[in-house]
Formats: sequence, structure tokens, C-alpha cells
Amino acid sequence: MEEITVYKIQNIRTGEFSKGGYRASFTKKGRSWTGIGPFKNHLNSVEYFNPEDLVVCSYQLVQTGMSPLVPWLAERQEAKQARQDVANRYMEEYRKKKELAELQRLKEKYEP
Repeated sequence: MEEITVYKIQNIRTGEFSKGGYRASFTKKGRSWTGIGPFKNHLNSVEYFNPEDLVVCSYQLVQTGMSPLVPWLAERQEAKQARQDVANRYMEEYRKKKELAELQRLKEKYEP
């Protein structure tokens, strides 16, 4: 299984990570560069204030397994269907309430 190195730039004073871009801002998650080439390209095109407060964090990502995609898709489809069923029940209840209200209105209008 192939290992992937991911790079991030962290501000050691704040603990936040660079979001990338020419004038990078920092957030809790920041941005990850997958590979040394894209990371170096970023360094060539960016301007950091107080670079002495920044460190490069590198992480080794290792594939831990493989599973078929179909069960993942089926799970998402089941969740989508469940949400749709709830919406349909709500709409049916709403329709019935509106019909009952209309029936009541007509009864009051035409019955003595």
C-alpha cells in the first residue's frame, strides 16, 4: 500500500494552520498539500508575515483498507429515501388538515 505525505504550515503561537493563497490566513483546519511539488510551488508564490512563527508539519497517510463503494452508496440512498419519506408524510398530513379545514368551512357555510 502506498504512503502519501501531506504538508501543512502551522503557526506555533496560535496553533492554527495556513489556508494557502498569496496572503494566507490561518484557521483550525487550514489547507493540506499532497506532495512536495505542490507544497514548494505554494512557498514560491506566497508572502508570510512573521515566518519565524511558522513550522512545516508533514504527515504520512497510509491506506488502511479497501471496501466496495456500493454499500456506501446504498447507505446514502437509504438515508435520502428516509428523508423523502418523512417529507412525504408531512405533506400528506398538511394536505389532510387543509382538506378538513375546507370541509369545515363549507359545512358552516351551507348547513343550517
